Amino acid sequence: MSEPIRAILFDLDGTLIDTEPYYVRSWQEAGQALGLPMTRTQGLQLRSLGAPYNAYFIRRLYGPAVSYQALREKRVVLMGDVLETASIPLKPGARALLDFLHTRQVELALVTANAPEKAQRMLARFGLEGDFDRVISARDVPRGKPAPDVYRCACEALGLPPEQCVAVEDSPNGIISAFGAGCRPVLVPDQSEAEDCLQPLLWACVERLDQLIPLLEGELPPRQLEGVTP
Repeated sequence: MSEPIRAILFDLDGTLIDTEPYYVRSWQEAGQALGLPMTRTQGLQLRSLGAPYNAYFIRRLYGPAVSYQALREKRVVLMGDVLETASIPLKPGARALLDFLHTRQVELALVTANAPEKAQRMLARFGLEGDFDRVISARDVPRGKPAPDVYRCACEALGLPPEQCVAVEDSPNGIISAFGAGCRPVLVPDQSEAEDCLQPLLWACVERLDQLIPLLEGELPPRQLEGVTP
């Protein structure tokens, strides 16, 4: 008999909000500005990647003399402009899934590569600030994704064993992190198709977030009745 699900852990960029195309483009534009050509495929490999792994990837791509910090700072400026000006939507089905989960006795946590203060600003901008019991940042742990640290930290913060936590992710690096922590990974592919090598790691794979609702209905605690304390 499988463990009951007591928490749903969400990645932010590319999972709940449709920012990943802009992140990939800003990495490419930052590289171009510094004379470092970067393909879209290479930009996609940086999704959800922790800072030390990013630095290693960039040095491997362009050589040890290249300054990852300079490239990242340029990308931060470019992406900051995008976040100020672009009309960025929630991912399809995000609001419906969150509303459904709020009717159940289940905890919700955000597990993100963003710094805590940036994550809070993003949640406020997209009307998600009241949706999560916890916000866990890669800054809270020694290693970001694909290492399992950030998901282990989230489970510990919620006081739950990982096998009782579903982790919803859009990127391979996020799925590897969640699986390594012992969570049940769910992939909602964004910017690329689900890779065959990820299939053994997945609890589920759906095209959009609200398709998780029928999969979760039989796994979650009973629906909360309005005005009744469970």
